[in-house]
Amino acid sequence: MKNIIGTSVRLVLLATVALAWWLHPASLAAAVPVSVTYVQGNFGTPQTAQTTVKVTYTAAQVAGDLNVVVVGWNDSKAVVSAVTDSKGNTYARAVGPTVQSGYASQSIYYAKNIATAAAGTNSVTVTFASAATSADIRILEYSGADPNNPVDVTAASTGSSATSSSVAVTTTNATDLLVGANLVQGSTTGPGSGFTKRLMTTPDGDIAEDRMLTAAGSYSASAPVSPSGAWIMQMVAFRTPSGGTVPPAVSSVSPNSGSTAGGTAVTITGTNFAAGATATFGGTAATKAVVVSGTQITATTPAGSAGAVTVTVTVGGQTGSLANAFTYASPTSPPTVSGVSPNSGSTGGGTAVTIAGTNFAAGAAVTFGGTAATNVAVVSGTEITAMTPAGSAEAVTVTVTNPGAQSGSLANGFTYVVVATTAITYVQGNFGTPQTAESTVKVAYTVAQVAGDLNVVVVGWNDSTAVVSAVTDSSGNTYTRAVGPTVQSGYASQSIYYAKNIASAAAGTNSVTVTFASAATNPDIRIIEYKGADPSNPVDVTAASSGNSASSSSGSATTTNSTDLIFGANLVQTSTTGAGSGFTGRLMTTPDGDIAEDEMVTATGSYSATAPASPSGEWIMQMVAFRTPTGVTTPPTVSSVSPNSGSTAGGTAVTITGTNFAAGAAVTLGGTAATNVAVVSGTQITATTPAGSAGAVTVTVTVSGQSGSLASGFTYTSSGTPSLTSISVTPANPTILNGASQQFTATGKYSDGSTQNLTASVSWSSLDQNVATIAAGGLATAAGTGTSTIEAAS
Repeated sequence: MKNIIGTSVRLVLLATVALAWWLHPASLAAAVPVSVTYVQGNFGTPQTAQTTVKVTYTAAQVAGDLNVVVVGWNDSKAVVSAVTDSKGNTYARAVGPTVQSGYASQSIYYAKNIATAAAGTNSVTVTFASAATSADIRILEYSGADPNNPVDVTAASTGSSATSSSVAVTTTNATDLLVGANLVQGSTTGPGSGFTKRLMTTPDGDIAEDRMLTAAGSYSASAPVSPSGAWIMQMVAFRTPSGGTVPPAVSSVSPNSGSTAGGTAVTITGTNFAAGATATFGGTAATKAVVVSGTQITATTPAGSAGAVTVTVTVGGQTGSLANAFTYASPTSPPTVSGVSPNSGSTGGGTAVTIAGTNFAAGAAVTFGGTAATNVAVVSGTEITAMTPAGSAEAVTVTVTNPGAQSGSLANGFTYVVVATTAITYVQGNFGTPQTAESTVKVAYTVAQVAGDLNVVVVGWNDSTAVVSAVTDSSGNTYTRAVGPTVQSGYASQSIYYAKNIASAAAGTNSVTVTFASAATNPDIRIIEYKGADPSNPVDVTAASSGNSASSSSGSATTTNSTDLIFGANLVQTSTTGAGSGFTGRLMTTPDGDIAEDEMVTATGSYSATAPASPSGEWIMQMVAFRTPTGVTTPPTVSSVSPNSGSTAGGTAVTITGTNFAAGAAVTLGGTAATNVAVVSGTQITATTPAGSAGAVTVTVTVSGQSGSLASGFTYTSSGTPSLTSISVTPANPTILNGASQQFTATGKYSDGSTQNLTASVSWSSLDQNVATIAAGGLATAAGTGTSTIEAAS
């Protein structure tokens, strides 16, 4: 009995506590966690001397967080020249360098209020002024630190013993996060008292640890070392935001669209969520909002009007919002697609089109044959502009899908046609010319890259001993050496690499990294993108030479393809003064004065790359001839011509139907060129017939040298006497009451495309006289019940 009464009282007390919490919103602010929390970490420990070390944050990064970078190295001479990352966050040194003479050095850097980054896209690069011995780089991300002034106090010390320990310092903020990091000559066996291990580097045995405080005081960081030996230990106290509470932030909503009727189950992701948090969609409160954790809330959307709305989370009177985070789509009005203009284009994609229809909504997606279009912009509820993706030669369905998964399609809305490539065109270029010895050089493509293009990388350096160990890029394209290394003993070396059929990349996201087996003297790296090269086998021929004169020349090579791009690049000990004869200069590196140039040719032959140098001096010149694709892979076909006959005098307007038609197509009838040829789409051409001799002729369509024909596709008839080709009778399938009459009309169609009323001149007949009779003028009279066929003959 006592147990039952106790349970009853406990339930009442819980209910009372819950009620008190609900009635005092001020208590919610105290519930917001005031702490800095660990998000992720990674490390890099090259075991050889390096001038550059790159370490990547493998998970997504949240805007406003804190990045901490521990930079240690095992000598007391090298210095750090820069700490940067892929997202452009700014790094400041919190403490260091702490130098242990003859052994090692270490500094701790941080970047406050960082930018958001998708998983694996943000890499920290530490650059040393000279190669550092066995660098030990640790990167950590924390959430909840003061975004404006995160560093409270720092401490550092060195020694040789079984315990690494920074000196003690007094914090000024009650809720500090202490981050400790050591660099040892033995191995760290674990975190110090009160600390949590976040990273332990291998094989170095150096630790990164942290500890969250709840009161200001005197603190230090420590960690045990085995065996006893030399060490460096540093500590940075990072403060929480002043004011005691951290406002929430909203980073995403998934799914990010749903019906205007509401009821969509969503997950809201962000930071600093706490019990009692509320969520609104466009100012209207969500239902069933549940705080899963400090970074996640589940909720059900309320009803709303069609369009994008702001999602807001409120905790203890503080709010965080994400504009256009959720899009309401009407459940009753799916989009429709009525037309695409132009309605045909190259299989390579890149055709700018306008899509017409109804009920288009902001955020709508567009596909061509199931492949997503690019550069999609919803102009209005009835118009979308987009860029076609690549596709196969055929007619495809064009689909518009609104947020909320409602879609509308137009079958055969766009026709892909094969367009021959006859030229390779320059897209963009960039270069890197470090003036010191480097083992790694990184150069970025600054504008967006298009799938299928060709990347060319010129790698030159001013010694004859270093060798290239790898050429890679951020997009995972594969690089092959086309020519080189061309080595000028005692002076320089150069090679040219290429990557065919590259992957697409957004502006500034693809960087080429050239890695040398040992530090190369003053590398000169040029990167170029071209459009239109053969995606399978782009290299035709190559040439290379070196010398000492006022003109650099590759020597000649004979091309095998009539439309080659001749690409040339030199490396000079003086300076190049311009492009060679017939060439266009694309890049001139500074301060090195080395050129990258090209020339598009239209016939096979012997070619070389040249460029003047001043003053006269040592040079290397290389040339690669890149070929265009070997013709059109899918020739056109002709399936019909309408009308299929006309006067020998010509002048008949015809429509030709088939496949793989393209701009610039030519049409012949019996070998004579048609006039007024217009390519309407990939499947239709209109033209006017030339004069011809009476009889059937072959109709041929030619696109970029490839042809398709239809034998007897058109019949020429004598210009003075067009022949009757068919008779039609109207009305078709009428019903006549018994005893009533129906007038029929006979219309003749002639070989020249003309028509004539033949009602009075043809012979009329009824196949069943018991059902109907018909007079010579085409007047039929119902004579009984049933069905009869009325015929007109000439």
